[in-house]
Amino acid sequence: MSAIALDSLRSQRQALEPMLNRDTLHIGILGNKGTGKTALAAYLNTHWRLSSLRR
Repeated sequence: MSAIALDSLRSQRQALEPMLNRDTLHIGILGNKGTGKTALAAYLNTHWRLSSLRR
């Protein structure tokens, strides 16, 4: 995953954090068309957890 994508995730997390219920799990899928890889982003209790997945 590129540094730009990670910076974007951090910005989104900071923007959404005040509105989120701390007990809720938020999941998103990120894609990189250049490599064809996707990543799963899970948000839980103010932490981002990223794990690489393959199509």
